[in-house]
Amino acid sequence: MKRLTTLFITLFLLAPAAFAQGQAPAPLAAERDQSRWKEYASAAGRFAVLAPGELKLDTQKLPTPDGAATTLFIHTLNTSADYGVIYADYTFPVRGAEMQRQLLDDGARGAVASVGSKLIEAKEVSLGEHPGRALKELMRDGRVMHVRMYLVGSRLYQVAVTLPLLEAGTPAAAFGEEVAAKFLDSFRLLEESAPAGEVDILLKALGEKGEKVYGVQAGSMKPEDADRWVISKPQPAYPAIAKAAHVQGTVVVEIVVDEEGKVMAAQAQSGHPLLQASAVSAARAARFKPALVEGKAVKLSGVVSYNFVLK
Repeated sequence: MKRLTTLFITLFLLAPAAFAQGQAPAPLAAERDQSRWKEYASAAGRFAVLAPGELKLDTQKLPTPDGAATTLFIHTLNTSADYGVIYADYTFPVRGAEMQRQLLDDGARGAVASVGSKLIEAKEVSLGEHPGRALKELMRDGRVMHVRMYLVGSRLYQVAVTLPLLEAGTPAAAFGEEVAAKFLDSFRLLEESAPAGEVDILLKALGEKGEKVYGVQAGSMKPEDADRWVISKPQPAYPAIAKAAHVQGTVVVEIVVDEEGKVMAAQAQSGHPLLQASAVSAARAARFKPALVEGKAVKLSGVVSYNFVLK
């Protein structure tokens, strides 16, 4: 579980740097202008949120304890308050209510301690069926930060707004709380469509150019059919993280082969997520006999399979 919480803590450590401190002369002046509130949507991030301006995107490579790396996507806006939506994908599956609960609870505690803030309030929340936490923190400089965190599959979202210094009990402070709620409550997930894979993209491009790929129109070949065409089929490496998780099984990879028998594109069709990347990498290195139709070499699509067995 330690490797799970590390990413969570890192998101919070980046928050003060990512959400630049504002110096607007009139606190929350932009927020009082209702015409400035627009919905910002990120198709890649699969979310939308209402904000008093356009969020800007930055990215950062984030090393993970398992030796892999993930990309941190940082969407920010600064008025006199600091707004942000940060998300990253774990490099392994997050499954089960207990795993989700421990990740959210341990991560939140570690994050608060890491930035030296004082936790004012913490409670369980959800975004539809997705679990989350809501935190209210007093930062070292006296500002208040409101945070919502959600686990959506293996993706962790952090939605946060840090208000400027406002005197407690004043109308300005009450308005600040309204602003925070408006931003945080507006966060929603966009309907997710299955991302196009490498093979999907290639087949679409070839189709637009009028180039025929045999084996697609009648359905992809079975693995044993593709194996008859094999010249060389390197075996995939067994990922260390998959071994540590005691994962095994079969991965089926869809491929497109050019007229010379070289693999043009490959994408996982089924199999455990921790095994797919290795299988796809091996499939790209495979070589096949050229496929002939009426004596002419043609492009061919099919599937190959790889069995991962723990010893």
